[in-house]
Amino acid sequence: QANPIETLINQLAEKRQAAQKFADSITAFRTEVKNFENKTELFEKQYPDDAPRFRQQLDTMKQLLSFREGRYKQVQAELKNFASAIDRAKAMWDMSQAAQQMNKLAGRQASDTFEQIKTDVAVDSVMRSVNKAFSEMETSLMDNPEVKQAQQQAVANAPHAPGLDAANPAQLPSKQQ
Repeated sequence: QANPIETLINQLAEKRQAAQKFADSITAFRTEVKNFENKTELFEKQYPDDAPRFRQQLDTMKQLLSFREGRYKQVQAELKNFASAIDRAKAMWDMSQAAQQMNKLAGRQASDTFEQIKTDVAVDSVMRSVNKAFSEMETSLMDNPEVKQAQQQAVANAPHAPGLDAANPAQLPSKQQ
């Protein structure tokens, strides 16, 4: 009989890989936030009257960073739960295989073992929880007001053109992430 636990292990590996990509994007974003913070501090010393608009943008980016880090922690917790459920399912699978062998030698046949294990371990429920955490992370990033504001204000590296007011994001070009 094929080992269905391997499928779960592969799903976990895929989810961990996706989580690592998200972690890498957080690291890159954190670096840019820190770079912008350094520039903002220097700018504030030279041009204190013009600095508030950039300080406000920096504060928004810090909120967004914190939000993303929180979502990542949630995903990590769900992945840990899924890994634990897989470990338990694997142990139960191994025991059921031994029991089936014993029953076969005794002349008895068991029912579909893996379906019973999935029910006992609640693997499907844990997997739904993992998928939900990933979906919430992705959806909330798209719908998050800070993300939308950040997209509108993402002109930190663009030269300031006369007539454009950085405090009015409606006039600013937006960058796609």
